[in-house]
Amino acid sequence: MRWVGRLTHDGSLAERIAQGMIEDPMVGEPERAMLTYVEKLTLRPGEVEREDLEPLRRQGFSDAAIGDIVLNAALFAFMNRIVDGLGGALEGDMRQAAVALGLPLHPGTYEHLEP
Repeated sequence: MRWVGRLTHDGSLAERIAQGMIEDPMVGEPERAMLTYVEKLTLRPGEVEREDLEPLRRQGFSDAAIGDIVLNAALFAFMNRIVDGLGGALEGDMRQAAVALGLPLHPGTYEHLEP
């Protein structure tokens, strides 16, 4: 969520986006199309088809921009799997923020962060 806040410069908007509230009026149509696509790519990659790119193109994303979107989503997934695979842990208040947002935490990895 912290990187979302850095991008939006609006903590409450960043929190709503992290909670999946992309219908917020503050989220523009291009961003909503991008977030919808990234959610599918992240959670259901085997279901992504060429037709899923059309909403991005209709919102003005070029093929290069779509490539950037895919690369960034893939890099986040890749890095998260490396950290999880090596038993990495969230630091500071990151665990509490993840719990507050309802994000999944892998059992056995974050107990040292319990209050």
